[in-house]
Amino acid sequence: MKRKANRRKRKKMVRVFLLIMFISGMSVLSLILLAKGIIGNRERKSPEQILQQTLLAYMDCISEKKYGDMYGMLTKGSVKTISQKDFATRNSAIYEGIEMKNMTIDITAYDKENLTVKYNTSFDTVAGKVSFENEAGFLEEDDAYKLIWNDSIIFPELGASDKVRVSTAQAKRGEILDRNGRMH
Repeated sequence: MKRKANRRKRKKMVRVFLLIMFISGMSVLSLILLAKGIIGNRERKSPEQILQQTLLAYMDCISEKKYGDMYGMLTKGSVKTISQKDFATRNSAIYEGIEMKNMTIDITAYDKENLTVKYNTSFDTVAGKVSFENEAGFLEEDDAYKLIWNDSIIFPELGASDKVRVSTAQAKRGEILDRNGRMH
């Protein structure tokens, strides 16, 4: 009887040992495959790619009028300078006031040291097509890149107290003269 008990005990210890070895082997294999990027669907992206995606996501929110989502992409320092309500009011008043449509963003440069992205923006407005060069700065906060916001993100020379308006003026009709200078 004692032999059977010893044999069962040894079998149990062998099973536990093999189980531990199997789990350890699988863990090591998983770590190796993760390190080589073979498993894990997360594609490793460079800071440049992440900043570009962040900027494009921010600009997409403008077209979709998701000003709250835009506010969530700002640095902690930026949100201290403007409330979410004021941010949404300012952006919606400007973009909806000029009837912005068909926005396109073309990223032209990336400064790795300063975490800035230069880009060209163009869009249609009630007053015609608008295009300009601009630059956005970022900070890494809470394991994500956040936009350093100021009013110049909207238009490069826009200040905090500046307003954007579209106004139309009727043209004064000129006189029509013949080749001799006489009015008809």
